[in-house]
Amino acid sequence: MKDPRNHVLRGQPLRLAAEQVNSLNSLMRVNTGFNSGPVDIPQAAKNVILCRNSSGADVDRWGVLEISGVVFDPGDGASAEATFQSTPCVTGVTPTDSSKPFVIAVEPIASGAIGRVSVAGVVQCKLDVAAAGDVTAGAKSGSLTELKTGSGPARIIWKQGGTGGGKWALVAIGGGESGGGPRLGTVSATWAKGATATVTQIKADGSALSPTVAFTATNHFAAVTVASGTKKVLCVFVGDRWLLVAAEC
Repeated sequence: MKDPRNHVLRGQPLRLAAEQVNSLNSLMRVNTGFNSGPVDIPQAAKNVILCRNSSGADVDRWGVLEISGVVFDPGDGASAEATFQSTPCVTGVTPTDSSKPFVIAVEPIASGAIGRVSVAGVVQCKLDVAAAGDVTAGAKSGSLTELKTGSGPARIIWKQGGTGGGKWALVAIGGGESGGGPRLGTVSATWAKGATATVTQIKADGSALSPTVAFTATNHFAAVTVASGTKKVLCVFVGDRWLLVAAEC
């Protein structure tokens, strides 16, 4: 027997589980004063929509799916357009590229089933951390369980220490470029053209930040030579990564 708590689309049979009825009653109490007794305060709304899991495998809660399209294309007729407007539902597949848009499941979604996913805002997930200073993440090719740091459209709000896979984190989906204004920092070793380096961020007056903030940036211009000590550099966030734009002579 199918779980009555699964999401349904227009035209599918509808059965209600007891917990669904209870949730509706709670909402009625909160929104209409239906009952003057104690009420259950619902969770704040999240940026969630529905997603059909077309990856061919089950996806756990906080798993990752790449968006490959929509289930109901509004160009397919009036019925599809009406469903698209009332209940948008994307198609999720196994990730192929860190630059592609992705969603994070906020509940387990069986293969071929429809479930809720987060498309924007701050959400829990696991990371495969390439470098401790990474500040962005994107879908990891072939993985339904974690994101890969270093590039991508998500901005890392917090993550567990260390590198490697399975690190819990909070990320802002769609936030890879937000908060990415110019950053002043220092490098302690020569930075070759075409290479990446770890930059230690400093304040505008040149003083240190506490706690220390480090991030990875790419140099597309000319080598920054550091014979001793450190040199100041200025980096900006472009697309999905930090880029060097100026360096101390």
